Parts: sequence; C-alpha cells; structure tokens
Amino acid sequence: MQVAVLGELALRVAPGRKSNFIRAIPYGATVQVIDRFGPDDIARGVEGKWYKVSYRGKTGWVFGGFLREVGEEHRYRLKGRRAVRY
Repeated sequence: MQVAVLGELALRVAPGRKSNFIRAIPYGATVQVIDRFGPDDIARGVEGKWYKVSYRGKTGWVFGGFLREVGEEHRYRLKGRRAVRY
C-alpha cells in the first residue's frame, strides 16, 4: 500500500495518535502491511483502522485511512482539523 496523505504519515510504536513517533513516511511511499486488524479510529474526519506496517527496516503502526492501494490515484490534503480527499 502507499501513503495517500500529502506531506507525511507518522509511523508509531502502537496504534493511536498519542503513541510514540518512530519516523515520518513521505507521500507516495510504499509500505508493507503486516496486520490490517488494528483498532478503528477517526483522524481528521476520515474513518479507518490502524495498520501494522514495515517501512525501510522499521515496523510500527500507521492510520490506515491515509493509505491507498498501489495504483489508486486519490490523495488527502490536510486542512486545519480536516482531511480533504481529492
């Protein structure tokens, strides 16, 4: 899967926005999904689950609502407290 949010997506130690930060994953980067069954969440108005992923030798959790399948074209731009899909 690929990062679909313009800018960066946070890779975290555990599911949740308050979990410790590991590293930033840039827009368009491909991640390897290990687990798609993390907890449900809503981030900036987007519903999704937390996914356990691997990226450049680091394993952690990202908000799956901001991922897309490789080849899909949609993306998100963060505007204030909302994410706008286009």
